[in-house]
Amino acid sequence: MVREVSDHGEHVYTVDLEPSMTIPRFTPGQFLHLALDPYEPDGFWPDSRVFSIASSPGERDRLSITYAVKGAFTARMERELSVGSDAWVKLPYGEFVVDPARDAVLFAGGTGVTAFTAFLGSLTPEHATRVLLFYGARTPDLFVYGPLAQARARDVPALTCLLLCEETHGSGFIGRHVVARLRVGHEVLAPTHAELDVIDAAAVSRWLVTHPVDAVVHTAAKPGHRNAPDLADVAETNLRQFFNLVRCRAEFGRFVVITSGAVYGAEKSLVGIAENGLGEEVPVDGPGFSKYVEALWLARDREAVELRPFGVYGPGEDYAIRFISNACCKALHGLPVTLRQDRLFSFVWVEDLAAVVESAIGNGPTALAPGAYNVTPGEPVSLAAVADLVVQASGRTVPVVVAHGGLGPEYSGDGSKLAAAAPSLAFTSTAQGVERLLAWYDARLEDIDRSMLEMDR
Repeated sequence: MVREVSDHGEHVYTVDLEPSMTIPRFTPGQFLHLALDPYEPDGFWPDSRVFSIASSPGERDRLSITYAVKGAFTARMERELSVGSDAWVKLPYGEFVVDPARDAVLFAGGTGVTAFTAFLGSLTPEHATRVLLFYGARTPDLFVYGPLAQARARDVPALTCLLLCEETHGSGFIGRHVVARLRVGHEVLAPTHAELDVIDAAAVSRWLVTHPVDAVVHTAAKPGHRNAPDLADVAETNLRQFFNLVRCRAEFGRFVVITSGAVYGAEKSLVGIAENGLGEEVPVDGPGFSKYVEALWLARDREAVELRPFGVYGPGEDYAIRFISNACCKALHGLPVTLRQDRLFSFVWVEDLAAVVESAIGNGPTALAPGAYNVTPGEPVSLAAVADLVVQASGRTVPVVVAHGGLGPEYSGDGSKLAAAAPSLAFTSTAQGVERLLAWYDARLEDIDRSMLEMDR
């Protein structure tokens, strides 16, 4: 029976299973077969997949696996495995084990590290032979077993762990577009997580001393959306990253920070709120609170520009959960476009936000003066209207389904301050943005995982 399911984001999950009988003894590195259909003892074993056993052999009342959704079977696991549901396993299998009596160099990427987690858990401080683990992940948030590896390295002198991250701090959805825009006409440094961990105060100081820069654009933040793996320390992580840069302010000039409309508190309707509305509410959620504290601090910085977009959309965002991309992908796949409730939103095309960032760091006539700016072009648009635009522009005959009537809380800001400060900035209309986004996804239709669209998130 499934005891717990942990969602790490980007369709990566850890499942803890509570067995109906004592777990057979196994060796770290072995794997199990997992089936979703019932197994009848007098019949054949159902369709199954193999997964490394991530839990320790010493835990006889729990089995743990970690998987990423990659195909039909794992997509079915994502849909069907929930707390209290049943699954069938048989074990142990495999001979991919680490000899504890010999020095070892281990390489693992993503969920593949589960082949070594049981071994890491079995190590004691007295372990004599040397173990070197290279553990890679695409983004910092996908180091599912990073805390385990680092804790074991602290406890076991013979163990060394190196965490290697594929994506840079500038390669998140917004950061990617900002870097691409600024590289035309500017020299841009976008260190990888391995090169610079912004949560490490000493590392930030060393990096800025050895890499003189004129401006810092801060977009790094621990995700706080509903697909995020862990919200417990979002505020602390974001604030440590921010203040590690603040303490080094003498090392650079212009400081550009992208926060969001969440600084105003997203618990109530935000109806065309202006920049001076900061402080009317203190955000309750961790992500909003951290951005609120950053905004208060930036108001004291005479060389800082704070940008507050509300809803950002464009190529490369997570189409499984982000509304406009999700609607485009559903329409292209002939699926109904769904929304829980209609709401008014201030949306900005991501490349337009990148253009505002360029104005924020510049020294020319289009440069923004220091201060806080809502990045909210034009009037807010309703989600239902966006859905209609998507369907019409896609050329598909699909319905728009709204689960609940009425209008939900509005999320819009007053963009007149930015418009007055930078009148030459041109913004993409929602209709133009939808057409561009549809064309972008249509060219990559084979890469869109339809199973990610069939469940409303």
